[in-house]
Amino acid sequence: MKMLFEPWHLNISYDITTHCNAKCPQCHRTNRKGLDRNERVPLVHVPKEKIFKAFTPGLLSRIDRLALVPTWGDTMMHPDIYEIVEYFLDVNKHRINFHVYIDTNGSMRDEDWWFRFGSLMKKEKSHGPRLHVNWDIDGHNQEIHSHYRRNTDLNKILRNMEAFSETLAKTTSQTILFKHNQPYMKEIKETAINHGSMEHTFVASDRFYDSSIYEFIDEKGEDRILEKANETKLKNTFIAHMKHEEDYKKYKKKVVCRWSLANKININFDGQVWPCCYFGYADIGSDDISHQEQFYSTDLIKEYNKNKLDNNIYYTDIENMLKNKWWSEYLPKSIEESPIPQCTENCSSYDPNSRVQLRTVDI
Repeated sequence: MKMLFEPWHLNISYDITTHCNAKCPQCHRTNRKGLDRNERVPLVHVPKEKIFKAFTPGLLSRIDRLALVPTWGDTMMHPDIYEIVEYFLDVNKHRINFHVYIDTNGSMRDEDWWFRFGSLMKKEKSHGPRLHVNWDIDGHNQEIHSHYRRNTDLNKILRNMEAFSETLAKTTSQTILFKHNQPYMKEIKETAINHGSMEHTFVASDRFYDSSIYEFIDEKGEDRILEKANETKLKNTFIAHMKHEEDYKKYKKKVVCRWSLANKININFDGQVWPCCYFGYADIGSDDISHQEQFYSTDLIKEYNKNKLDNNIYYTDIENMLKNKWWSEYLPKSIEESPIPQCTENCSSYDPNSRVQLRTVDI
């Protein structure tokens, strides 16, 4: 059976912190009742020394894209983020195809800091923008933006983004779509482009599960709702990691591991390496303990947990990890013969409850 993931040309998604300044209602780290922190998710900044030890020059030479993405926190809240990114870029300074990618709400620090951060590219003019920051812009004014991206300041974000965009680093932006901001897609995109974004994309929230309405209680104790965007009105949508017609043909017939199409793996803040963020989320089980228990009860995850440290980046080299029996045999066989819910719901169309994120650059 063919391996799903190869230890070369890796695309890694890595959480280095669980801290965040925002209070987004659908975030896994947010308690929807009052929007305080979900206490099932511990507050952690992964020490930079631990990161440097795990991401050796040898490992970094096998990575094409290192995405520091906020599944559990906002990367830019890490106190040592400047030094961490500087290390990644410096070690791979001779590889023009190595990129560091960051998603952020951008409502922290100030313009001077962001300009200095983007200026890490100054010494690499010939290499192009190997540092790429993607900013969350969820409205064209504070009211629309903060309906979801709560506790963030849109004007501050736009100032920070504009300062960053004046450097040689790459600046892009995105909007998470709901019913309340979908009518303003044109205005939101114009706002982002006018403040330095080179490209703006839209993604429909996939966190409604079995309903088109998401209820939460805001900071003042008032009942609020989010409503699902009308996906039928989005133009030229695509599913993440599926770039070719052949991928879509397979997807319609069976489970297709979308992350493996991009040779992308997920690393949680505790160092556990998973084939995607859906597995990584289920492992923490922040929203519902029964969700975690269901995940742990599957034969596939029972095998993973027999030797859990064999799949932890702080204990095991990724090249050896991806060759072990779980990655090379158990995972492919599960997807082919008896896929678990994380696979059927997120990477197939045969499950009636299937939910995939639809993205578009059109308005």
